[in-house]
Amino acid sequence: MGSRSLLLLPALLLALAGCGSSDQGEDTEPAAAAQSTEMGTGTDTEQKAGQFPGYPVLVELSSLDSRVASSMEGQTAEGKVVALAPGLYTPYNTQFRDLNRYYQDPVLYGDQMMMQEHFPQSPGTFWGGVQPGTQEPKG
Repeated sequence: MGSRSLLLLPALLLALAGCGSSDQGEDTEPAAAAQSTEMGTGTDTEQKAGQFPGYPVLVELSSLDSRVASSMEGQTAEGKVVALAPGLYTPYNTQFRDLNRYYQDPVLYGDQMMMQEHFPQSPGTFWGGVQPGTQEPKG
């Protein structure tokens, strides 16, 4: 009976080794999927940044349309917001200084038509006729 157990041991070890490699394959698939998702987001970010020369840009909340400024009051760091496009803004967070990062899933404030045209899936608060603030690039 003891020699029979010894014969089964290599088969058992091979089976366990096979399970381990299977687990590795499962672990790498989600990572690869996550990487391709991130790469897609990066491409979208580059596209948005390329559509609006000079954007994204950090601007003072006080330089914006009064409707936007009053709605964003207390929601942004250091009294600044990130202008993602003419008349479209998202709150600034000092922990995220790479302004291109703000193109990824932003909560927007600003012009209704610009949002519908360029960020149709983004949540936020919008008004008609919001013009670019005084610190934004001149188009």
